[in-house]
Amino acid sequence: MSKLPIWNLKDLFDGIDDPKIEELFKKIDISVNTFVRKNEGRIIEMDDDSFGSCISEYERMCESMAKISAFSFLKYSEDVTNQDIARFNQNVRERLNNFSTKLLFFTLAINKIDDVIMEQKLKFPAAKRYASWLTHVRAFKPYQLSDREEKLLNEKHSVSANWVRLYDDILGKMVVGKEKLSLTLALEKLSHEKELVRKKYALEIAKTLKHDLDNVTLIINTIAKDKEIEDRWRGYKTPISEMNLHNKVEDEIVDTLVSAVKSNYQDISHKYYKLKAKMMGKKKLEFWDRNAPISFDNSKEKSYTYDEAKTIILDAFNKFSHEMGDIAQMFFDKNWIHAEINKGKMGGAFAHPVTPSVHPYILVNFTGKARDVMTLAHELGHGVHQWLAYQNGYLMSDTPLNFAETASVFAEILVFDSLIEKETDINVKKSMICEKIEDKINTVIRQVAFHEFECEVHYKRKLGELSSKDLSEIWLKVQKQSLGTAFKDNKNYENYWTYISHFFHSPFYVYSYAFADCIVNSLYKIYSETDNKEKFVINYIDMLKSGGTRTHE
Repeated sequence: MSKLPIWNLKDLFDGIDDPKIEELFKKIDISVNTFVRKNEGRIIEMDDDSFGSCISEYERMCESMAKISAFSFLKYSEDVTNQDIARFNQNVRERLNNFSTKLLFFTLAINKIDDVIMEQKLKFPAAKRYASWLTHVRAFKPYQLSDREEKLLNEKHSVSANWVRLYDDILGKMVVGKEKLSLTLALEKLSHEKELVRKKYALEIAKTLKHDLDNVTLIINTIAKDKEIEDRWRGYKTPISEMNLHNKVEDEIVDTLVSAVKSNYQDISHKYYKLKAKMMGKKKLEFWDRNAPISFDNSKEKSYTYDEAKTIILDAFNKFSHEMGDIAQMFFDKNWIHAEINKGKMGGAFAHPVTPSVHPYILVNFTGKARDVMTLAHELGHGVHQWLAYQNGYLMSDTPLNFAETASVFAEILVFDSLIEKETDINVKKSMICEKIEDKINTVIRQVAFHEFECEVHYKRKLGELSSKDLSEIWLKVQKQSLGTAFKDNKNYENYWTYISHFFHSPFYVYSYAFADCIVNSLYKIYSETDNKEKFVINYIDMLKSGGTRTHE
């Protein structure tokens, strides 16, 4: 495979020692202290035009802070085991946290404004522009504590985040097997065409995950307890309620989603995996068979170079919308993508929005599998969405997770349909369809199973600390419920929950994938059946441009 691209972060800063970082910190410090001196204690009585100007000033400071924060995180994601960068990242987080604590009075004061007075303020253009942001801020009003308590919690967050840093460090240092593969590369072997290879690495991964099991168990217990304490003080109804508020969706809607998906386990995943066992000539599948490629008449699994993946994705995007294709092209042309697999590099994939004054960056770990092409398309879908949403400014370009995943999943479907349309070998096409079914199961059913794992962990943690055995039992139970009886029981799979980083980085994120997939299936059906595709594309791009100003409704 030819050398894969590494992003160029110089649009942010030249390195962690760049003097421009300290210069920006000093500017932020002056701006924050001036803002506090001018406005603290005056927000509620502020005249309507001044209030709007105040929000604009607050937005500028937040964007400057986000620029440093994004650079720090992106450098850290390149190598989570590099202690110099990890310290830099932590120091940046703590310094920015000091600023955010000083600025906290602003959003706290917004939530003290009477509804009638706020309605009056929103009649003036300067404040009306921020209506959706203000609505989102005020959604947390019932759960707001005293100013002093809020400041304490805000300061504590930068320290609590070190549990996630420790988790990243543990996973980043993991090496699997005699070849000492990174965990990312070892997990990729679980979709190898040869069963002996899949089995070998599945068992080696199980052995590796066991090494730090006690530490990872302590970390998830601490994160869950920390969350439980804050949720209790704030009065959230359930452990997921805060995330639902951030996602601008009611608890009942998420409950309905989860219930609908679970009620279809039997007719979708259970049924499919029984068919897969039959296609593989097995009575029962092993856990390392879950992502095994299905070949028909010994057809070989396709692999792709990075350049081929780039062409496939851009062709599919351009066929749908030239605007979408042109934006994606920039990511390739301007080195906004990190695709190379390096020791210590963060696993998985993400698209970071950075700020409207810069541009997004994408991280993937590209190995040439068809799934990697889809992952790259997924993250570019995010990137296009983030770029289009910039027109709303920093505070309102950020999109709720359940809505943000819509653009990424939609991008995957565009690319898959393009690949299927071009493929002439019927056996390869059948293999691709099987893989797509599995991707859909992973996006919806597997993520809801992850959600169920999180719910049970967080509810049971209220009663006391959970052991590694407790966590493994919950994991195996929800996996068996979602996968069905087509799989053998295998104790070697019991600790695989430890590598699911969303459980640690962002509790209750995972249902967003299922939520978005259901929206996208509906949208894509409309697109496929409409005679006026041009109008659909205009509406779709307009939807992405709305960023955080509109909800899923």
